[in-house]
Amino acid sequence: MKEIVNKNLITLKCVLFCFLSGIGCIFPFLSLHMLSVGLDKGEARLITIISPCIALLGPAVLGPLIDK
Repeated sequence: MKEIVNKNLITLKCVLFCFLSGIGCIFPFLSLHMLSVGLDKGEARLITIISPCIALLGPAVLGPLIDK
């Protein structure tokens, strides 16, 4: 009978679950933290917009450059 769960990946799945759960808990409060540190609303908004764009586009742009 075929295994439903790959036992070799259980540790990785648990680590990723904990890491992404932590990010999900912290992310809503990052803008409040940026405001408390002294950034104005425009700067906090700009950082909040740019960081996911870099996370999405960074690997697509830098991956081929690094592979050369």
